[in-house]
Amino acid sequence: MAGMGTASALSGWALESPAEAIAWLSEQEENPQKMFYTAGLINGLAKSDPDSATAYLESVPADNQMKGRYVEMIATEQMKKGITEATSWADSLKDDGLKGDAFEDLANRYSQEDPAKAAEWIASRAEEPWAGAAVREVADEWAERDPAAAVEWAQTLPGDAQIGAMSSAFEEWTESDPTTASQYLANMEPSPTRDSAVEGFTERLAREDPQSAVTWAATIQDEALRNKALTDAARSWFRQDEAAASTWLETSGLPQESQAKVTEPPRGGDNPFGGFRFGRDN
Repeated sequence: MAGMGTASALSGWALESPAEAIAWLSEQEENPQKMFYTAGLINGLAKSDPDSATAYLESVPADNQMKGRYVEMIATEQMKKGITEATSWADSLKDDGLKGDAFEDLANRYSQEDPAKAAEWIASRAEEPWAGAAVREVADEWAERDPAAAVEWAQTLPGDAQIGAMSSAFEEWTESDPTTASQYLANMEPSPTRDSAVEGFTERLAREDPQSAVTWAATIQDEALRNKALTDAARSWFRQDEAAASTWLETSGLPQESQAKVTEPPRGGDNPFGGFRFGRDN
């Protein structure tokens, strides 16, 4: 709590005297609390001096667990200036990891406003190695409103972008209308595109009907993707009906490593920074 309080104070300081706030933080020793302090600094700089905020962001060590949150803070302020300005900022980032985080956040915000325009916007960058998460974000948000349109758009994308978008769109479609989603899948010809769609479909279906999810996952042609989808669906099935899932597992043909993942206990643990937020005025 003390660390978060200091971070909030530092955010206000960065609004009024950015250079002094940066100098103070540079004198602090490296420890977990400094991640919160850095968040405060970047939050204030994003409002008062976005160029300095970006420069400081790019100097943060790669192993900082809150780096994605820092990107979000700057992206929030840039998006207030419009998508053109925000895109220019994201394009200026030199590190592909940061650029990917930035475009993912912008994609989330833009697609909530207008998913069709967001789809057109990100499609021009779909082949970039850092754009995968942003493409999936647009597909997910659009599928919440119009899953069929999101799927049709996903099929126009190239290579890996198409695969990721199809998976995300079908995962969202399955939540809202699993019957229609399954009918669409049933009419698709076998292909890598269908495989990715089935993978997204089974990922969401496994939460409600894991046995059916296993049946669908078995239709995936790509062996690696099929094993992954079967493992994930079977894990949910094992937790709901251990006896039935165990019987299926004996003749599933899954590798021993995958079978072990199905039966292992669920892992606990929460992100210690997941709920961190600054006050509205900061």
